[in-house]
Amino acid sequence: MTAAAVLLTLGRRGGADLTCAIMVTDLAANWYAVYGIQHSDFLAQPGLRQVI
Repeated sequence: MTAAAVLLTLGRRGGADLTCAIMVTDLAANWYAVYGIQHSDFLAQPGLRQVI
């Protein structure tokens, strides 16, 4: 179990705060990845070239 899960199970406020922080950083990472893919050309994406 993660620290956030343990704290949430115990009913501690820190668990909710840690969960929110994890969600925010995950959303930021996903946005950064999508933004990077949308604003690059086809030749800069070797993974996409292999799929196509």
